[in-house]
Amino acid sequence: VTTGADKWLHVHHHVTAQACTDELRKHAFRVLCAKPEAAELDVVRSDVVPLHRVDFLLPTALVFGNEKCGVSPEMSKLSDGDFTIPMVGLTESLNISVAAGICMHWGRIARLQALS
Repeated sequence: VTTGADKWLHVHHHVTAQACTDELRKHAFRVLCAKPEAAELDVVRSDVVPLHRVDFLLPTALVFGNEKCGVSPEMSKLSDGDFTIPMVGLTESLNISVAAGICMHWGRIARLQALS
């Protein structure tokens, strides 16, 4: 249920991850994939950037995988990097719609602050 929010979106469908990233890069977007926190994976991962360190002054496409398997291996290979949503407390993961909402809100606020 979108309650009308869909009228503000332009949805593009791509058959492959390669077609998607090619189209985004044609428009100067960088592609970042959502990944679980390192603590959740029980490994050290210095290559994953916390959401609050993503530079939203640059045109950025955030990719979210499904809740069970995450981002596809193909999309991960084609991306420019990974980001994570830092979490504190007992919660180990977020529902995909919640994660996307947090990221879009944070990106909008960060971009507005950087441009002002």
